[in-house]
Amino acid sequence: MPETERIEQTGIALIPDAERRGRARDLGWLWAGTTLTMQTVLFGSFLPYLGLNLVQCAVVIVLGNLAWVVVGYASLQGAAAGTSIFAITRASFGTRGGRIPAFLNWLTQILYETLGLSVIALALLALLDRAGLSTGGTATTVALVVVAAVVQLVLPLLGHAWIMRALRWMTPPFVALFIVLTILAAPKVSIDGPAGGAAAIAGGFALVLAGGSFAWVVNASDYSRYLPASTSRRGIVTAVSVGGFLSTTPLMILGAAVASIPAFGGDIISGLPSAFPAWFVVPYLVFVIAQNYGVNAVDMYSSSLTLQAVGLPLRQWQATTLDCALSSVLTITVLLSPSVNTAISNIILFVMVWIAPWSAVFLTDWALRRGRYDRQALFEPGPGPYWGTAGYRVPALVALGAGAAASLACINTAVFVGPVARALGGADLSIPAGFLVAAVVFLLTSRTPATAPAPLLVSEVTR
Repeated sequence: MPETERIEQTGIALIPDAERRGRARDLGWLWAGTTLTMQTVLFGSFLPYLGLNLVQCAVVIVLGNLAWVVVGYASLQGAAAGTSIFAITRASFGTRGGRIPAFLNWLTQILYETLGLSVIALALLALLDRAGLSTGGTATTVALVVVAAVVQLVLPLLGHAWIMRALRWMTPPFVALFIVLTILAAPKVSIDGPAGGAAAIAGGFALVLAGGSFAWVVNASDYSRYLPASTSRRGIVTAVSVGGFLSTTPLMILGAAVASIPAFGGDIISGLPSAFPAWFVVPYLVFVIAQNYGVNAVDMYSSSLTLQAVGLPLRQWQATTLDCALSSVLTITVLLSPSVNTAISNIILFVMVWIAPWSAVFLTDWALRRGRYDRQALFEPGPGPYWGTAGYRVPALVALGAGAAASLACINTAVFVGPVARALGGADLSIPAGFLVAAVVFLLTSRTPATAPAPLLVSEVTR
């Protein structure tokens, strides 16, 4: 049966060669569709508040989004091993040790899903309000979230092929929307402003990495795992890098520009639409809802795979349903409790503290192995090539801890400023610091062989 005619049941199991299909450029459409959202615009709008003028914002955005190449390289492992990214992580961290970053990623995805579902619910409330319907009361909010969650569940349940196809379909109308948005916003934009200093530039760079490119490293190989093992590595890296860069960069620059519109105020639901003609508000809100469904589908699909990698004995549809239920409960709580909303927003400020060092270990281990994995050994419950010490690869865990400590020392957020960031006048170097420290520590302590000890079970292609 064709993959698009059934609910996906594969989970983190190895993808049989006969079911691996698609082309590298499909990943470009995926990441373009995933990032053509108002959240991307919103992240760009934060940069001027750091003290950067529009020219500086544009330069920082362009340079920061070059990190999409890291997402490209983090997509190679899926095509090589034919399984999800946190199943492959077992090679770096050990059969049991891999559960630690997998659990951290599952929590991270749940938080992102919660924020996405919150935006959907707020946009639905805004549409009801414009229709003259009552939107007050807890019952209305709960009912809207439940309905939104049921709709949200459909695409992740259908699985990989449907998500890839849906986001490709969504890309052209999303591009059209943002062209109209740019035309409407341009006359209201002010480009004047003083230049910011080094600390503001560093903070802007960190924000672009966290909101534009680097945040997607944890999802990368979940969507490349269905590609044939013979797919060009260069093609994969190019498609992901170009697709992500070309969508994220102009939208973030648009966000930096619209930040000067007084009505915006950092609010994509009730702030920015008030600056538009009345005819544009309803289609705008509809697109915001559709965009968030697309992004949440990507997160929820990866989240279900990650939950299986943690070790819970759940089928993929069960893990997806559980994720949706948890994010729905959190969404209701967020909408009804400002303190919970603030708490979740503050937690998300720190997700790069673990993502940056984890990605360094993951990619360094992959490079040392020259891209070779014993696919069957990734699922061995006992001693094997990825077992390490009692199921844990200590060098990877030490590197993760060291990188996280370095990242915390260099972070600058509204709720915590690390000692190094404070000494540097507020410059946030948390992502590069966490990445570099973890990579160096892992290189110095790991005994990962240059070539995997077990036979390579996928075809090797010279590129």
